[in-house]
Amino acid sequence: MELQEKYISKDNKFQLYLEKRRVTLVQVLLEGLNEWVHSISPNEVVLLLSDVYDQLNTICRVNGASQISYLENDSLIIALNATRDQQKHEEKGAIFCHMLNEKLLGLKYMKWRNEKSQTHGDRMNFRFSIVTQEGLCGNVGSQDMKQFSVLSSGRHNLGMLMDVAKHLNVNMVCSEPVKNGCAKTFNLRYIDTQNLVDDMFINSFGSVASVSCNIPQSQVHIYEIGAKLQVENDEWMYELSQKEKKNEWNEYNNATLLFFETRYQEALELFQKFYQSKTNDKPTENMIQRID
Repeated sequence: MELQEKYISKDNKFQLYLEKRRVTLVQVLLEGLNEWVHSISPNEVVLLLSDVYDQLNTICRVNGASQISYLENDSLIIALNATRDQQKHEEKGAIFCHMLNEKLLGLKYMKWRNEKSQTHGDRMNFRFSIVTQEGLCGNVGSQDMKQFSVLSSGRHNLGMLMDVAKHLNVNMVCSEPVKNGCAKTFNLRYIDTQNLVDDMFINSFGSVASVSCNIPQSQVHIYEIGAKLQVENDEWMYELSQKEKKNEWNEYNNATLLFFETRYQEALELFQKFYQSKTNDKPTENMIQRID
């Protein structure tokens, strides 16, 4: 009994333990890392990634987020509400993505360009996916070697959302529970529905489609996260630009409401009208194809 208590107690952050928590998980995709690896020297890759990590670490500290994975292929996983209680962690996850995206774009278009690394920056794009779900969180391993982990289906579900982001060429996506938590802070629009694996189903999934009958799944709406609803700059030109961004999806969202009410012809007409001013908008193309 004494040994068991030793391994499940959470007396301090260095103890071995697992506890069930509702967490917000963020996947940060460095889309273009493969091109870096095959076109520039390892030393240059190290320097460019150091710039990325400097920004990542700063934004993690500001938002109380924890990196829970090493750089695996071209992605990193960040967790909120995993080590301590955080109010509105869904909203904080979206804020984290916005802040980090802004800093990373600053690297791409300012620092790297000024340092004659423009061609390297042009190869790199950043995308973000966010889910909120339950998981077992804590330090696992031994007293000599331990690692903080979140045991859940989160990594798989993040990957599902990221596939949608890449397919529809959008920057930032989230599941419906995250959308519900940040709807008062960000402009959002529905873009797709996917079967996500139930929160606590933990497995090496491989191809979920091939064994889907054995995996508990449920349909979840996926949303694109857009501009902040609150303008933080007093300059009138900036305010005008932000107001336009806040309102840019009004027609699209009205069409989506009609779509969910099965008023497909009316929805189609609105989507087509929206598309006239937003040509090449992949989410709109997708909705039009779904109705047709």
